[in-house]
Amino acid sequence: MASKGRNLIFLITLFYFLLIRHSHSNKDVLVHGQKLRDGEQLVSADGRFRLEFFSPGTSRNRYVGISFNIPDDKTVVIANKKVVWVANRDNPVADNSGILMIDEFGRLTISHSGGSVFVSNSVPAENNATASAMLLDSGNFILREQNSDGSTRKNLWQSFDYPTDTLLPGMKLGLGLKTTDIWLLTSWISENNPAKGSFTLTAGFNMDGTSMLVIWWQGTTYWTSGNWQNGHFEFVPRLSNGNYNNFSYISNENEKYFMYSFDKNHTFSRYMIDFTGAVLEMTELAPFGAGGCSYGSYPGCVKQQFPECRKPNEQFKQRKGVMSGEGFKFDRNYNLSLFDCRVKCLNNCSCIAYAATAYNQTSCTIWSKGVNFKENNYDYSMEIYVLVPEKEIVSGIKNNNFCHREEALNLIGYAWELWREGKSLEIADPALGDSYPTNDVLRCIHIGLLCVQDSPIDRPSISDVVSMITNDTVSLLPPKQPASFNSRNLPKIMLENFSINKASISEMEAR
Repeated sequence: MASKGRNLIFLITLFYFLLIRHSHSNKDVLVHGQKLRDGEQLVSADGRFRLEFFSPGTSRNRYVGISFNIPDDKTVVIANKKVVWVANRDNPVADNSGILMIDEFGRLTISHSGGSVFVSNSVPAENNATASAMLLDSGNFILREQNSDGSTRKNLWQSFDYPTDTLLPGMKLGLGLKTTDIWLLTSWISENNPAKGSFTLTAGFNMDGTSMLVIWWQGTTYWTSGNWQNGHFEFVPRLSNGNYNNFSYISNENEKYFMYSFDKNHTFSRYMIDFTGAVLEMTELAPFGAGGCSYGSYPGCVKQQFPECRKPNEQFKQRKGVMSGEGFKFDRNYNLSLFDCRVKCLNNCSCIAYAATAYNQTSCTIWSKGVNFKENNYDYSMEIYVLVPEKEIVSGIKNNNFCHREEALNLIGYAWELWREGKSLEIADPALGDSYPTNDVLRCIHIGLLCVQDSPIDRPSISDVVSMITNDTVSLLPPKQPASFNSRNLPKIMLENFSINKASISEMEAR
């Protein structure tokens, strides 16, 4: 009997333990003394948000974060990013030993095999008070001081006061006038690293009392929304692609801030600033932000200053391959995003390529002229951004809108004949005047003729063309006759309709 009694007590105890453990696994509250281990989670009462340890992208590091509680096969999220807040963005845990808990002093703490990280420094004011943390349906994670009967005495800390890169409905962008609170968003370094990046989205306030949204890049103004007036921003006609987000501005003696609410018929909503300065909604780019400022002049973009050696429309194209020599490496201490790496390259007149070169994309390598890019798809290949110089506008004429009347030559044939006669510069658009570099234009025409040779075997590969363009020391073979040479077979009426006056500006077109 005694043995059966002990077995019964053991089974009841085991059942109770499993029941309590299961009940904690999906609850929205972390109580004092409870440990939330890596692999466990808190879920808000309505099921919209969850808090757990996670690893972003290809990273092996572990972070405590709040995410939209969306099954992978249910909702498409732009950039596949569901994380809205990270507790330890600059202090990752290297393994799965992490534990989130409320310590003996009432502070939220992440302990792990390598030490501990304080998430909050607020502690209960009363010695006999306890603390608990709750994940709300809004996505806010609140640390509360409780009385002995379990009732809430006051809120000690909340995640909404310490946003990372995402603005949720009810969060603030602005500042507290009687506190040190500054509410702003800071981008991740990359999709694999949530550490503080170089872009910041916050509220800006002018001396005349006007206010606006501002995106900063490394402390300098990069984009502004224009002044807030009559319920909208000067340079932002609409704030949401779905037109269901309502922005408002609050200003009083205690605080100034922007916030937004959304139509309750929509389950999820957010604004997120990414590592390029773009602002994202749930499934697409928001209709405002600095994402396009690097590639043109758009309302709100602040003109960036680069050396005179750089042309306004220079672009880098992503390629997979290797460089033929070593580049200059910025070490991980710089914490450079891919965007920052691009700027480093643009500010160096000799730079012709750049790449993120650490597994978590926090270091940067740039390559200078004299080093060639080789395109391949081997295991050791890298994603390298190679400079494609501003397309030379040589003739100002499209190939399909050109016919040399005397010999019925098309544009390619005309360029070929001029090259054979040593008169290539005659094809240059007179509108260019004397403002273009002669040697560069001649080289551009030469490379263009190599690309349109009759036999595909004779034509250079893309990687060879990039090397020819970016490295003046690469010798060029004489071009052979182009594939598209003349227009003799065109009907006379078509020849008569071809006119330079009807042409639009373009580069020579290869087949």
